[in-house]
This record gives sequence, structure tokens and C-alpha cells, in this order.
Amino acid sequence: MKKVFLSIALAAIAMVGMAQNERDAYRYAQDELYGTARFTALSGSLGAFGADFSALSVNPATIGIYKRTEITFTPTLGFTKAESKYNQETSYADKYAFTLGNMGLVGAFNVTNGTKWKMWQLSFGYNQLANYNTRSLVKGSNEGKTSFIDFLAPQLNGTDYTNLGFGTSLGDIIYYHWLVDTIPGTTDQYESVNMDELNQKQMQTSKGSKGEYVFSGGANYDDKLFLGVMIGVPHFNYSRTRIYSEGPNANYDSLIFNDYFRDRGTGINLKLGLIYQPTSFMRIGAAFHTPTLYSKVKSTYEQTLQMDNVEGVDTFDYLFDYSVGTYNYRLITPYKLTANVAFMFLQYGFINVDYEMVNYSTARLDSYDDDYEFEVENNNIKEYYKTTHTIKAGLEFVINPIALRLGYSYMTNPYADAVGKNGARHNISAGIGFKTKCFFMDFAYAYRIYKDEDIFYNAPQVNSYQQNFRNQSFVLTLGWKLGAL
Repeated sequence: MKKVFLSIALAAIAMVGMAQNERDAYRYAQDELYGTARFTALSGSLGAFGADFSALSVNPATIGIYKRTEITFTPTLGFTKAESKYNQETSYADKYAFTLGNMGLVGAFNVTNGTKWKMWQLSFGYNQLANYNTRSLVKGSNEGKTSFIDFLAPQLNGTDYTNLGFGTSLGDIIYYHWLVDTIPGTTDQYESVNMDELNQKQMQTSKGSKGEYVFSGGANYDDKLFLGVMIGVPHFNYSRTRIYSEGPNANYDSLIFNDYFRDRGTGINLKLGLIYQPTSFMRIGAAFHTPTLYSKVKSTYEQTLQMDNVEGVDTFDYLFDYSVGTYNYRLITPYKLTANVAFMFLQYGFINVDYEMVNYSTARLDSYDDDYEFEVENNNIKEYYKTTHTIKAGLEFVINPIALRLGYSYMTNPYADAVGKNGARHNISAGIGFKTKCFFMDFAYAYRIYKDEDIFYNAPQVNSYQQNFRNQSFVLTLGWKLGAL
């Protein structure tokens, strides 16, 4: 047996994982329900009640309700389990991850000029907005319909067969070893010759998170009107490792495709909000989030394709090892509108309800170096995504010094009808809090469920696989209040 290592640059196969597409735009545009333990326990529903650091990323006017200076710190443990189904076979995988949910400082200052402006506030810190740590396993038989060669074959279209089989390129090798052949009646159009039943398997692991650095200011007018403005500096770091394998069949023992990429980006946005309290037991609020501009997202790609024991005149193992390198692009995420209402029950607690609207079809990708127009990808964003509506409800019941909390949220399906996928998300949460005059400690548990559907590669006859994700978060917040009561 001979082993051949070839270093090549193949644009065709690189497109499996290299090009930024509509999925990337949606992933980085979406915010999830992370942050302080109180915010998490209420499923992110604090947009009108306020006085919580993570609520600033929903409605910045919540800063105007602060009466004392506050410091918070929130470590988070997340556990995600993925159930995958492919051609009647079910597989499971899970992943743990520790993250920083929140770290923030809010300063509250009295106004002493005798007007109805009672207080003003400033804050800075960090809120986690999304957690990308997942692992999934998909495996099953291809039922004799397709193989990865079905993806590779069309990449040779336009090259006459008389020019293949004499070199060391991937096209030469898959033709020389009878993995592809010309379509009858043509000399430069190709198809896979494999019709065997294969065992297919894919392990995919993603890591990283999205967070927002918060710089916010607010004011309190006569304990009736609360105003807030926030400059957000979101940052994401996302990486994915995908290992796809298939075999054995009459042509090779195994084919293994390794695909790794990493995206890193920092953006900027502006959030404006207000809250009005018409009575002692009710507050209503609204906020507008501008689109976020990620002026430079840096992507890194590395891929290999390995074929073991390939049959032909001789028997070979092939390893195609190459690095696509780096690519920079711009991303503009959609704007967001929120509406909030809270009902207070004296010292016994409150109910808060938030509504959010985001039109994901308005996200846009753009080239950083003006060398690619992203026309296809942006058209796909318009076609594949639509407006989502999210309802979040939270209940807090207080028996001093203990607070009990429950929350629920639901986001409608972000995919357009033509996609045929349901990406709706449900979140159920609960928590407990303890506070003294100067210290508080909160704990929360959140359970999130969502679905996904995908294919191993883009080729005819490929059946999709379905995935159900279940995420559990355990959140602890430690906080200190400073200044006079």
C-alpha cells in the first residue's frame, strides 16, 4: 500500500465551509436570554420593571430606576444535549461549558438643583448575549442513494475527460480511480459512480459566545419618567469543527472530511429607551435598537479531505491537506423594537411582560475588501428568513428577604415558509434570590429547546437530518449595593 500526501488549494471543496452565508448572518444577529441570574430566572422579562444590569441590553431606560450604586458578577454553567435523527437512526451528544454571564457597575447620583429631575445614572460592564457551545453527532446509512463524491463530481464540470487522470489533483484522482465518470452523451459533465450503501457519520462541535460591552446613561424625572441611552459594543467569537466520514464501499475503505472555521468580530450599536410610570402599580416602556455594524469580521478556515485504501490500478491512501487562510467581511444585523409593561404589587413583587420584533431578512453581508458582492447570500437572507415576534413573561414574588421567580419566553419561527423549517424557541426558567441592605445573591435555572435541520453536503438525493437541542443553564449572581438607602 502506498500513501500519498498532496498539498493543494481547491476552491470548489473550500466552498463547503468557507463562504459566509445566510446562516452566519442569522447566528450573529440573534440574542439569547443570558445575563444576570435574576434576568435569566425571569426569561429576560425585565424591560419595564428594570434596575437589573442585563435589562439594560433590552431597554436602556431601566437604568433610570436605579437608586443606589450596584456591582454585579455572574458565572454561568451551561449544558447542551443534541438529539439527531438521520434515516431512522437516532444519535446523541452533549457538551458542558463555563461562561461569564455578566459583570457590571451602575453608579446612581442624586440631583441637588431642586428640579423634578431626581437622579442620574451611569454604567459600564458586560452582558452575555449568546452561547455557542454545542456538540452534535449524526450517523446512519445512506440507503444506497448518495455519497460525498456526489458533491465533488459537479466540481469537474467543464473539464474534458481527456484532461483528467494524469496528475495529482483531486479531480485527477477521483476520475483515475473510477469514483466519477462522464454523464452519458457528454465529455465534460460528471457524476458519481457510487451506488453502494455507506455508513455516514458527522461529529460537529461549536465553541464560543457573543457578549456586549455596555456604556449607558440614564435619568429619573419625578419618579414618573425614566430615560436611558446605551452604546453597545458587541463582540462574538465562534468556532466550529466538523468531521464527516463515510464508508466502506467498493471504491474506498473510508472518506473523511475535516472542516474547521472561526469567526471573530466586534461591532457597535445604539439603544434608546424610555419607561413611564402613570400609577404606583404600573410601568410601560419601549426601546429601539439600531442595527449593529460589524465593520470587520475575521474568518479563518482549515480543511482536509482524506480517502483511505482507494481502489484502482494500485491501492492508495490520499490526504489532501490545505489551509484556506483568512477572509474578512462586514455584517449588518437587523434593528430591534421592544415594548414592555410591568405591574407592581407593593412590596410583594411584580409581573413583567416584554415584546420584541426583529426582521432577520434585513441582515446584510458585505465584502471588507470590495472583492465580492455577496449578492447570492443576501438574496438568500431575504428569501429564507422573516420577522420574528418574541414574548417574554416574568413573575417575581417577594417574602423578605427571599424572592421567588418564574419566567417563560417564546420566539416565533425565523424561517420563511419556503425553507420548510421550524426554528421557534421556547425558554422556561425559575430562580430564587436573597438580599440584605448591601448584598444580594441570586440563582437561576433555565431550560431552552430549539430545533434545526440540515444536510451533510449539497448534492442530489441527500436526505436531511433533524436535530433537537436542549440547553440547561445554571446561573449565580453576586451583587453589592453601595450608598445610602
